Amino acid sequence: MSDVVAMPHALNSNYELTIVKPRSLDDMTQVVQDLRSNKGVILNLEQLETREAQRISDFLAGSTYAISGHQSQLGRAVFLFTPSNIKIQELDKA
Repeated sequence: MSDVVAMPHALNSNYELTIVKPRSLDDMTQVVQDLRSNKGVILNLEQLETREAQRISDFLAGSTYAISGHQSQLGRAVFLFTPSNIKIQELDKA
């Protein structure tokens, strides 16, 4: 008996991921549209001042919450935001 299980939803789905390095809060309109279009977003805020980075991450966190999405911090100033159709599973490898 085989342990392989067919996953038709995974075979037929085109998951997309956008990588964004915004310069200001004004750049977030397209990012929110990407989330609403079921695309994941990696948000890199490393080049921004702390205050602007905080505003942007708070805005996108609120937008993600509004669409029942998910978020995770990948690094010091790098975040992953996904729509509700993409779950984030964090494994602790400690």
